[in-house]
Amino acid sequence: DSNSFSNDNVNISNKWGSPYGKCDIPISLLKSVLNFTSNNIDNVDSIFLTGDGPPHDIWEQSRRYNLNVNDAIRTFTKYYFPNTSVFPIIGNHDTFPINQEPGLTQSYWLYKNLSMRWKYWFSNDSLNTFNFGGFYTQRVKPGFRIIGLNTNVYPKENWWQSLYNKDD
Repeated sequence: DSNSFSNDNVNISNKWGSPYGKCDIPISLLKSVLNFTSNNIDNVDSIFLTGDGPPHDIWEQSRRYNLNVNDAIRTFTKYYFPNTSVFPIIGNHDTFPINQEPGLTQSYWLYKNLSMRWKYWFSNDSLNTFNFGGFYTQRVKPGFRIIGLNTNVYPKENWWQSLYNKDD
């Protein structure tokens, strides 16, 4: 039966991705979700972009590739939600190589490039702290503030920390 799933087609992906989560979502699914949400859900207050935009095809990645994926996500999010507050943060696959973020001045290429892409959503203070360390805080309205943490610097997979930042 062509409508059933078997172990033989677990890795098959189509226009909308894989039914078993064996692949990253294709851009067609991202656009469809954003389009549907913008046309069917009223009053979206905020969107949280939790990072990890680039697919997990790590041998295809580069700084430019990962930034291009972030460009696409930003472009579609701005298109479908031009007046909605968006709060992005860096995922471990946004860095290059993955899981490797030395932090501060050595990660400036990443922080600066992402802040240029996300400046539409950031206050000046948020831009400054994001450029410094990939984190920020932003006031949404009186009594409500978002804190965007950069949790990529200290995972055990980040060999920069074990090699160079032993006393941090």
